[in-house]
Amino acid sequence: MGSNPYELRLQLFQEAKSICWEEYSRNVSEFERIRDNNYALEKKYDADLSRYESLKEQGKLGSLEYPVYPSLKELPEYPKYPTMEELKEKATFIRNFCDDRGNSDGITYRKLKNNDKEYVEFQNGQVIETFNSFKNKVKSND
Repeated sequence: MGSNPYELRLQLFQEAKSICWEEYSRNVSEFERIRDNNYALEKKYDADLSRYESLKEQGKLGSLEYPVYPSLKELPEYPKYPTMEELKEKATFIRNFCDDRGNSDGITYRKLKNNDKEYVEFQNGQVIETFNSFKNKVKSND
């Protein structure tokens, strides 16, 4: 990790760039897979049609039926390269995720369990016996 805020921001940006690049590459691979599959189906249809036509001309058709044009999967729009705004948004998301300390309602606490009893321990050291009693106490103060 970086030793100052600027290095930390750069690392967050680089991580966001890496994530966006991987997502873009995955989308391009999926696009190319669908395109190649459609091309292979069309090529197979053309070969089957050519074979059918040549056998028909030779009079050796037999039980061979006219080939059916394959149903091709609709080709999605080509993926767009991630913009700077998307990179900033992803970096901000990562920063916010890392900054989250699990605080709820501005109060830091943790649940404890001892001998089948639940306790809530606050950051200041105060302990309340059950989590439900904590909820009821907070509601009654509102």
